[in-house]
Amino acid sequence: MNENKRAGRSIHSGMAAATVAVSAVFALAACGGGSSGNSTASNATPTSMAGTVAVGGSVVGANITVIDSTGKSVATTSDASGNYSMSLSGLTAPLLIVASDPNGVHPTLASVVASIPKGTSAPVVGNVTTLTTAVAALLTTSGNPLELTGSGTLSSLAQTSSVTAAVSKLNTALSNILPANGLNAASFPDGQFKLLHLWAAKFPQAGPVDYASDSSVTASLVAASRRR
Repeated sequence: MNENKRAGRSIHSGMAAATVAVSAVFALAACGGGSSGNSTASNATPTSMAGTVAVGGSVVGANITVIDSTGKSVATTSDASGNYSMSLSGLTAPLLIVASDPNGVHPTLASVVASIPKGTSAPVVGNVTTLTTAVAALLTTSGNPLELTGSGTLSSLAQTSSVTAAVSKLNTALSNILPANGLNAASFPDGQFKLLHLWAAKFPQAGPVDYASDSSVTASLVAASRRR
């Protein structure tokens, strides 16, 4: 998943030495409300959020909408590297980040920030990737992360404990299935996205899989995670 490259301050760079277990780190960093730096103060809280929108590569000019637990929304776009940043002023966690490809090549992506960390002024990490979309989907009964846009749904389904449990399910599915079937994240320096496509193609957990379809990969991940 080349989405984990080129993220600078907010995403891990390179996967040459990675293991499958690292999947949870990427998903949790994107969905758990972590911060991207070490600036700390006892009463400090982040005032901004920054991240990268990527699906096998950076999504340039992605249309990004952040919806908070009260239904308030703000919008921005990603830059030439797929990065974005925005103010958190007036927003109340949990937050849902929805990103769409302006060219329509990739499906709509989602990510959840369950809480805003305290004791730091560093920007909240809000990466939006295929993995974070799978985590968001696992929070819903339908498997559609956009279900979280419904009135009151985000605040009830995207609590920290629920997001942590979803990340754990996804990580368990990956850590069990990939090595058991001869797939190793460390063998794919181009990133986990390529690895996940290979897995979805080899083991279509959600029915027929369009191997070029990002949404099929997400559906396969969600189906496998729900069985764990």
